[in-house]
Amino acid sequence: MPVAFGFIAGTKVITSDGAVDIESLGVGDRVVAWDLSSSKAVSRTVAAVWSEPVDQLVAVDGGEVLLVGTTPGTAVWDAFEGTFRGAGSLSTAGELLVWDGPDTHVVPIDDLPERAADGAKVWHLTLDGDEGTFFADRVLVRHRESM
Repeated sequence: MPVAFGFIAGTKVITSDGAVDIESLGVGDRVVAWDLSSSKAVSRTVAAVWSEPVDQLVAVDGGEVLLVGTTPGTAVWDAFEGTFRGAGSLSTAGELLVWDGPDTHVVPIDDLPERAADGAKVWHLTLDGDEGTFFADRVLVRHRESM
């Protein structure tokens, strides 16, 4: 069964103390989430972290930001469409919402290269709160649903 969402080790997650490798996060750590209805950052607690192997990865290149390795089903905010889309179904017509702490801005998607998984493992996290969002490599993503 394909993995719905996840990120390779080394993916930086924005926390209240700065960017931290996803594999270094633990239950109880605080990360920066984004409330889409108010367009404001909120702090949320990590409720769970786990990892598993994958057989497919994609990258999302926004020029100044690069989500290096994620699963095709990872929900990424497409600012152009105003909705979450699976990383594997994004297009270069889309735009990414990027964290600039404490502000955000939008960048166009430049490229969507496939990556060889080569037995890679991805990390997942879930958060408390209603948003279900966090910033992975400064790009807004959602953990509660896969696309």
